[in-house]
Amino acid sequence: MKRESKNDGDLVAKCYFAKRKLVWEMLDGGLKNKIEINWSEITAIKAVFPKNQPSVLEIQLSHMPSFQRESDPQPRKHTIWHATPDFTGGQASMNRMHWIQFREGELEKHYEKLLQCDKRLLMLSQKPFPYYDPPLFDNKNHSGHEEFAFELIGHQPGYAPAMQYPHINIQRHHPAPCGFGEIAEIREEMSSTTADIDIKQQREKELEAWLPITSSRNAKWWYSAFHNVTAIVGAGVLSLPYAMAQLGWGPGSVVLFLSWIITLYTLWQMVEMHELVPGKRFNRYHELCQHVFGEKLGLYIVVPQQLMVQVGSNIVYMVTGGKSLQKAYNTLCTSPGCKDIRLTYWIMIFAVPHFFISQLPNFNAIWIISLAAAAMSLSYSTVAWTTSLHKGVQPDVHYGPKSSTTPGMVFDFLSALGNIAFAYAGHNVVLEIQATIPSTPEIPSKKPMWKGVKLAYFIVAACYFPVAFIGYRIFGNSVQDNILISLEKPAWLIAAANMFVFVHVIGSYQVQFTNSISVTHMSK
Repeated sequence: MKRESKNDGDLVAKCYFAKRKLVWEMLDGGLKNKIEINWSEITAIKAVFPKNQPSVLEIQLSHMPSFQRESDPQPRKHTIWHATPDFTGGQASMNRMHWIQFREGELEKHYEKLLQCDKRLLMLSQKPFPYYDPPLFDNKNHSGHEEFAFELIGHQPGYAPAMQYPHINIQRHHPAPCGFGEIAEIREEMSSTTADIDIKQQREKELEAWLPITSSRNAKWWYSAFHNVTAIVGAGVLSLPYAMAQLGWGPGSVVLFLSWIITLYTLWQMVEMHELVPGKRFNRYHELCQHVFGEKLGLYIVVPQQLMVQVGSNIVYMVTGGKSLQKAYNTLCTSPGCKDIRLTYWIMIFAVPHFFISQLPNFNAIWIISLAAAAMSLSYSTVAWTTSLHKGVQPDVHYGPKSSTTPGMVFDFLSALGNIAFAYAGHNVVLEIQATIPSTPEIPSKKPMWKGVKLAYFIVAACYFPVAFIGYRIFGNSVQDNILISLEKPAWLIAAANMFVFVHVIGSYQVQFTNSISVTHMSK
């Protein structure tokens, strides 16, 4: 498909720096059509500036562009655009590649400015072109489509300015050196000055450099392992025997195994989506949601939920830390002179170490605390199941339902599902953990991250399954909602296990709290 025009300005390339879009605009029957391309949808970009020849801009897209047509143009009024079907004969909806030619010297300054305004496009310009092997958005055979091209003639002798979508049967990796000219003009439209854009970008860079998640990106793969263990494994593991008692051997085992598999799969999805768009990293949960739902709607959807989860988890950690200290104190101090100390004071004691830990500069700086927390989670889980095994199966143990009524059994079933779901928490900080790992085209961050996740989930299995199955086997449906209460003795070991829980929730609190700060600031 080919169309000629003799008027200058019939085909225009525009770059909207404020809206971060490229626009191909063309005149058709007295009205303008346009193709809009978001910068975020560009997966490869290349510009060629041969001497004494037209300059060429090539881009490759991850998604089909949008198509719009001018409606009811009025003098001195803003253009009103309406969505329209693909007006290129299906070529722009089919091909990932867009290329366009300019008069010599006309593209350079605009291309340089484009790369200065977007760090991701600058990075893409330094990578091989094209990025995707498939030239089409799908694998269907479109060999019957005609080539789509625009040509402008008459405003400069010897040149035929053009914009073209390559035919699928044409094997071409570089634009043809002749037969095409340049676009008559390129217009740059900005809703704010370059200085304002530079100031905004500088502020964003400074904020990223200050926030604890992105200020340091030198984490090792094993950092992700114990960060994930700290985020996932918690005091909830001690309630798994109780959940088994509420469900029974069959349903309990199935739910526990399915939860492990499903959460591992969904965590893998999160790891893959961290760099879903080539050259861009979604460092925070809400950034990924904004990419899917839009800048404002994405924030409204995810930030309230994420903050509720993180703030709620921190409240649970504070109470759990205080209770663990209180249980350790009550277990060891049994003499008549021991005073009963209120839980409020134990929670205040739990808060003391956080005053000092919070002075650390970034997320990577707390790796040793997270490592200690992960080690403690494995320790108190091991204490729970080994001590239960040493205690032996209790007399008159029963494995039937805890409740004898139908409403009670339904309530127990739902309560058990909630306890197991709480035990497998931690996905809300996966992207933030991965953001601390360096990423290069040769070794993207998902490789070391996934390696750490696999180790983390091996540790999760080592913590959860022995505690759940052995605890239920030993105590049956008489097990307490915290298996350490059922154990009672030896006192020193139970006290030690509670101290392990205390150390673990200190690390868990820091992992959640550090990310809460990042979410709060970046979503403003």
